[in-house]
Amino acid sequence: MINGFYSYLTTKYNPHYTQWSAIRRGLERIEGIFNELSSQKQAEDLVKLIGLLNVFATASAKLEPRFYYNYAKLALGIKNPESIFQQLEKKKIIRYVNHSFRYILFEGTDLDIEIAIDDAGRLVEKVSNVVNHLNQYFEFPFISAKATYYEKGTPRFFQFKLTEEPIKIAPEGEVDGFINLIFSEDTKIARKIEEASLECKEAILYGYYKNTAEIRNELFEIQKVKKSNR
Repeated sequence: MINGFYSYLTTKYNPHYTQWSAIRRGLERIEGIFNELSSQKQAEDLVKLIGLLNVFATASAKLEPRFYYNYAKLALGIKNPESIFQQLEKKKIIRYVNHSFRYILFEGTDLDIEIAIDDAGRLVEKVSNVVNHLNQYFEFPFISAKATYYEKGTPRFFQFKLTEEPIKIAPEGEVDGFINLIFSEDTKIARKIEEASLECKEAILYGYYKNTAEIRNELFEIQKVKKSNR
């Protein structure tokens, strides 16, 4: 495929340029590692497998090592893929990324990125307030209520508010209403939102994120990566 579409795959206009370049470099590095042609061919097939899955598999796919082993045996006819994988990992051509649930093609470095990130985690405080961190990464624009504008000819602007509890405030100035996004792990928060919605006389729309714990963990991972890069 690289030979047939070389001009496109090697240009940075290709959205997967990095992945295809990693496949090509991985194949080039294999040539001087495996002495037997049969082992070299098997290693090349596994590098292609990993590279193509990184291009075409969805981000949510969980590609555990057992998946690669079984595919290599059944589809590629490799009798002992575990051994080839071990050699590729030892030579730092591939690496398994636990949080992504997949192998990646690796350039090779003496720094273990996973360990560096984990070490940084010991220096970073756990995320206690999800809202404060989210406000650092997102800046929401005001949005207009289009139906009202079309019907009455007067624009109505809503502002986003990220909170841990449902808000009960009156809009002022140019703000006509709020979209209240709520991030909480309180077991009673759903009931609180329902009560606030029933009692509220203002133009407030409530949205509750049920995966706050997952968001908290992701924010912690971001803080760890930032710390490890310093």
